[in-house]
Amino acid sequence: MLRRIYISFILIAGVVGVANGTSESSSGRLAGLQRTQPFAQDKKLAAEEQELPSPPGGPASIGRGTITELAGGSGGKEIKPRYCKKGFVTEIYGTVGMGKLYHMQFEVITSLGMRCSDGTDLGAMGTVKGKPFSIKNNEGFTYISVKSGAFVDHITAWVDEHDHTRLRVVGEAGGPGGDHSANLSCGGNGKIIGYAGRAGGAVDAIQIICSE
Repeated sequence: MLRRIYISFILIAGVVGVANGTSESSSGRLAGLQRTQPFAQDKKLAAEEQELPSPPGGPASIGRGTITELAGGSGGKEIKPRYCKKGFVTEIYGTVGMGKLYHMQFEVITSLGMRCSDGTDLGAMGTVKGKPFSIKNNEGFTYISVKSGAFVDHITAWVDEHDHTRLRVVGEAGGPGGDHSANLSCGGNGKIIGYAGRAGGAVDAIQIICSE
């Protein structure tokens, strides 16, 4: 009788020990996951922040010319410089459509591209469909004024004429919005030869490249 009680006691103690060990092991693994998951999220956020470079602070040499500051919002992907190998830009084209920010929609520049005097098409940034526009001038452009918020809302293209004493509007495109204004100028002797910027579905920001 005593032997049976002794054996039963050993069996019960073993089962309890196994159960406690399993519980502690599971708790340890869960605690480990709870510690590591926020760290992984922090690393992901840090990587995403590093993918958004700060806008240039002013004109800088690039290719066969100089590039202006960035005008517009900080969203979208970086569009690397595109410029005419020869000549200068004689057409600014694109589309005007609805850009969406949160639950609101605005009429903005949804795509923008340029064409060179030798016929080379530099392509367009932005992918959302909209109403096409085209601003042409055989003598080129020297100045673009930009109205923007989160997107580029409106652009106006100018040419410097009459011995650099007067600016003339060649054309404009876009919606009525834009809380911020910027003037991208090539100076009295320069002409626009290309562009860069930021874009996703719509055009977030633009820079112009000027001949030296």
